Amino acid sequence: MQIITLTLAPAYDIHCRCDTFAAEQENLAHILSYDAGGKGVNISRALTVYGVQNKAIVLVGSENADAFLTAINREGIDSISLQVQGRIRENITLHQEGKKETRVSFPGFHAPLEILERVEKLVLDLAGELPTVLTLTGRLPEGILMKDVKSML
Repeated sequence: MQIITLTLAPAYDIHCRCDTFAAEQENLAHILSYDAGGKGVNISRALTVYGVQNKAIVLVGSENADAFLTAINREGIDSISLQVQGRIRENITLHQEGKKETRVSFPGFHAPLEILERVEKLVLDLAGELPTVLTLTGRLPEGILMKDVKSML
């Protein structure tokens, strides 16, 4: 059996610590972590850490794809990427001691609906005749709706 994870809207997850935070003022924050992620990538990361073979299919935006792919490859995540115009989205989570976290999310790339044909072909080629588990988790990029994805599967 093989495992394929599908991430159509990956993200950079940036976690910061801030001693104090005040709206409408400049705030000094320290980066705690800067991770290439998205739900499917995170599943592949966990599987890889535990020695479970898997393949991550990731849709990436051309503007910051190289750094994203370098980061996940450095972690040993076996991936295949499909590229579209635009940027991979970024999420900044601000942590303050004794307070709830604050999150700022930036929009990501717009994916043309036609990319799903390439995704479907890739999944079918990888699956072949082998029993396959396919995960589809996380957000969808602008331009793709769940009904579009369901028709592909």
